[in-house]
Amino acid sequence: MQKIKSSKDNRVSFYIPNHLKNQKNVELSIVVPAYNEKKTIAEFVEWCKQGLKKINLTKKAEIIIVDSSNDGTDKIALKHGAKVVKTPLRGLGRAYLDSVEFISGKYLILGDADCTYDFRKLSDFYKKFKKGYEFIMGSRRKGYIEKGSMPKLHRYFGIPITNFLLNFIYNSHFSDIHCGMRGVTFDAFKKMNLNSQKWDYASEMLIKAIRLNLKSTETPINFYNALNNRESVHVREGWLSPWIAGLQNLNQMLIFGSDYIFKKISKFFIFLSSIYFLYVIFISNKFMYINFHLHWSFIFFVVLIIGTLFNSFSDIIKISYSIALNKKQHFIKEKNKIYLRILFFLLSSICLIIPLVTKYISSDFELEIDYLRSNLFILGIFSFFYSVVSFFELYFYLGIKKLIKK
Repeated sequence: MQKIKSSKDNRVSFYIPNHLKNQKNVELSIVVPAYNEKKTIAEFVEWCKQGLKKINLTKKAEIIIVDSSNDGTDKIALKHGAKVVKTPLRGLGRAYLDSVEFISGKYLILGDADCTYDFRKLSDFYKKFKKGYEFIMGSRRKGYIEKGSMPKLHRYFGIPITNFLLNFIYNSHFSDIHCGMRGVTFDAFKKMNLNSQKWDYASEMLIKAIRLNLKSTETPINFYNALNNRESVHVREGWLSPWIAGLQNLNQMLIFGSDYIFKKISKFFIFLSSIYFLYVIFISNKFMYINFHLHWSFIFFVVLIIGTLFNSFSDIIKISYSIALNKKQHFIKEKNKIYLRILFFLLSSICLIIPLVTKYISSDFELEIDYLRSNLFILGIFSFFYSVVSFFELYFYLGIKKLIKK
């Protein structure tokens, strides 16, 4: 057996069985963390071998178990022909990070070592990789879920709610965001630059796939009860564990999604205030028993200002994320949009302010209440304000451009 020390952390070692020392041209790597899985690890490795044999990759694939156990899981895995990364117990996300320097494959398939995910069926993942997909989510909800394999609280409450939240925030369409069985190209995995140490790695990976515009898809998978009465990590860690994991994943959604959230709030505020101004300008300043006096217009003016400010915040945050993920080309498109925005709102402000100003001048600088012209004037003030905000936003982008060049 060959032992290789990590170049980044002397507590991490890589063990390779003798018959795999000279393995070359690895195309697919199955990378799976394990924590005290002696009850299932032998069967799991054999499942992986069966899956690889079906897609004719037995000699061009590797099975890497990232082990933090103290029950001999690593020895069993090595005996059955898997490579092992031995690392301290620091969390699921950290286990994947510790394995990166030892991975040889072009494609990665991730999962759990308790035989809940069916690694005997890898063909769907491999076919999608060959079609050019960079990120492939397994979906238990589109596949088969064995009775008793998933707590009802998770299946009918936790997963649907968190699925909805992530899809709503990020405009995505994933059906099972917590599924541990997923595929990703090694290049995409490195681009993600993951830093989550625990359960939240799952959401971070998915969110960064969205942010990097990776070619993504889903594939149905089977989900079974763990073999040999093996208890899940959540059960072993106590009833609070799944709630903590859920909060960690929600935290990731908010950390990486503030621009999406600001954008949605912005759209709502702008829509609401636009409906008001369109109604009072083109239809009437009355609705049923409500008279829309000018104080209403000032309220919706403030709402409109907040909406547009949130829109600017969203754009700035989005470009900051893009630069952090090395998507430097994105800010050029945003910069060009801002030029047009400044011009449009500046001209609009002039056109909207003129009617009230001309009437004011023509009336010997005395002005009676004119709801139509007053509302147009308020929109004109808003347009001028937003053109000024956009002007300074433009210089933010120009400053970023210079920093990138350096």
